[in-house]
Amino acid sequence: MMLVALYAGGGKSSWLWAARLFCRHHYRRALSLAGRAIADDKVAPARILSMMMGCGWRRVFAGGFLAGFIGSFWSRMRKPEFFLLVAAIATLASAMIFACRWPLKGALRE
Repeated sequence: MMLVALYAGGGKSSWLWAARLFCRHHYRRALSLAGRAIADDKVAPARILSMMMGCGWRRVFAGGFLAGFIGSFWSRMRKPEFFLLVAAIATLASAMIFACRWPLKGALRE
């Protein structure tokens, strides 16, 4: 999206770019929630299964809330800078997930 905004310059780009990204994002989210429900049912102990499902929905709430907060900058920032902000946040989140990989592997082995 950042490249589309840079390419368009001060002009407008097609709405199909945003529609495609929206559909792709929501398709992935639906698959993620369905997979998570199946995995929680098979992995989590029966006594905490409901709590684990609640944690999954809490994750969805936090993501939606954060998306709304970041989206509030849409009208205040130039579009290339906005998409650069989104890319920077995604990169930071990826680095944090990658950094948590080793402690989680150790905890899961025990």
